[in-house]
Amino acid sequence: MDFTPDHLTHYLARKFGEPVTIAGIERFSRGTSRQTWFIEVERSGTAETLVFRTDLAAGSIEPTSLDQEYFMYERLGHTDVPVAEILFWEDDPAWTDTPFYVRRKVEGSWNIPGFLDPDPQYDDLRIAVSKEHISKLVLVQRVDWRGLGFDRRLSAPRDAADCAHHYIDLTMKQFEAVRGSGMPVMLEVAEWLHDTAPVAPRISLCKGTNGFGEEVFQGTSIVAMSDWEEASIG
Repeated sequence: MDFTPDHLTHYLARKFGEPVTIAGIERFSRGTSRQTWFIEVERSGTAETLVFRTDLAAGSIEPTSLDQEYFMYERLGHTDVPVAEILFWEDDPAWTDTPFYVRRKVEGSWNIPGFLDPDPQYDDLRIAVSKEHISKLVLVQRVDWRGLGFDRRLSAPRDAADCAHHYIDLTMKQFEAVRGSGMPVMLEVAEWLHDTAPVAPRISLCKGTNGFGEEVFQGTSIVAMSDWEEASIG
């Protein structure tokens, strides 16, 4: 993708069907899985920031594809889970040599001042943020993954007893796709996990990547959940 003002101006004017002015272009410095670009756009007297996501020139370190990431955002837009609004997918070679998708930027920050400071004065802050995170993960687990067709892109276990086995096998398949040499301990661990796997209490959509720095906060509230590359049904 050509992230020059001229190219972006022509591309976005075509997509929106009206004149567009590019007010700023910035590549997001955090994250290593894919490229993230913030494009400040002015049109019809309003200003907004668009987020462009595309793979790195050498590909992605993620085991899942960019179009699956796009799929996750599009489907989650039909749920109560807070996510950025998806706009469009693009793979037309007339505009780009690598596919990308565009979503609206949600204002906020991944960082919460004081959260990582061990000073006890921030204990209440950490508890409040952690409770907020858990409450949003509950929304993820309540998603009607079958009704919304998440299993069209994410493989699903046969039943609750198969959940752990399904996830172990999926992880080992991803491991085998990238390993450079034999690691017998991985096979032993997988076998042990299969033998001791519990029955899941239910089958849910699972986010996969959780932790401080993965979500967009305003104060202590999550306004958008990000990083869906490792989402699964399990």
